[in-house]
Amino acid sequence: MNKIVFVEDDPEVGALIAAYLGKHDMEVVVEPRGDRAEDVIAREKPDLVLLDIMLPGKDGMTLCRDLRGQWQGPIVLLTSLDSDMNHILSLEMGGIACSSGIKRVSSSNGVVSADVSHSSSAGMPLS
Repeated sequence: MNKIVFVEDDPEVGALIAAYLGKHDMEVVVEPRGDRAEDVIAREKPDLVLLDIMLPGKDGMTLCRDLRGQWQGPIVLLTSLDSDMNHILSLEMGGIACSSGIKRVSSSNGVVSADVSHSSSAGMPLS
């Protein structure tokens, strides 16, 4: 089973995505606060990190940048704001993709499956 840490402050979105991905053989740990996410990622050693951009405690862009100093696994940033600047910034901060909202849960699963497969073969642990 693949493990994902999903940093999302909206409990409904977190539960929905965790339930959906759970049906596709993925274990999802949801953390609602950006300022606690680094500790959760270090403890859980996920195959993939999904980050909301707008989080309490520490925003997703800053968290992504800070994670890159200690973890090389794939990070996908999620945002409800559809702007080219968010996409560019997320890549500059070390994310491998930026998705504007969760328009369709099934399309998110495709991105997650591809990213988890990539990280499983690369073996990128948190130091």
